Amino acid sequence: MKILVLNGSPKGNDLSVTMKYVHYIEQLFPEIEFKKIAIGQLLNNMKIQESRLSQIFNELREADGILYSFPIYTPLIPAQLKKFIEILFEKDLTDLKDKYAASLSTSMKFYDIAAHNYIHAISEQLNMNFVGFFSVGTYDFLNFEERKKWYLFMEDFIMTPQEHSTFQGGDELRSIFFCSKKNQKSIILNSI
Repeated sequence: MKILVLNGSPKGNDLSVTMKYVHYIEQLFPEIEFKKIAIGQLLNNMKIQESRLSQIFNELREADGILYSFPIYTPLIPAQLKKFIEILFEKDLTDLKDKYAASLSTSMKFYDIAAHNYIHAISEQLNMNFVGFFSVGTYDFLNFEERKKWYLFMEDFIMTPQEHSTFQGGDELRSIFFCSKKNQKSIILNSI
């Protein structure tokens, strides 16, 4: 399985707090291929080369799931990620139908629901299956219970498409307190 992580951070590097969550989950699911694209950095001047855009579109087509990853500084997603989404619509990319999407954000948990509602709506407009969102505070990663919630969220996102088929586009957004069907087993996450 391949998950494409669209990193919307304007920093665009792997040192951001948001990307630390992605690196953590990579270690817990080594059988999953995580491909990361620094959209925030690629669109720093709000333009992107056509050849690079074509490569990104191919990555989107090949992915089984798409994880939008971004910090929240204002009540919406970063401008670079928003511009990329506008480009998706300008280029009429229709190959995302039935792909699974989720979003991850780091913020002070102030108006982050607006950003996640936006990503949810965009996913539905692209005929994708939006699984849910995970919103964390800057220092939540230091807390074992928060890491466990992140693990359970991603475990649900990684489940087979057949198991996801019960969640349709009109379903209510699930919050960070969503519990996976598989959370009956004991999970040891402190080692990472």
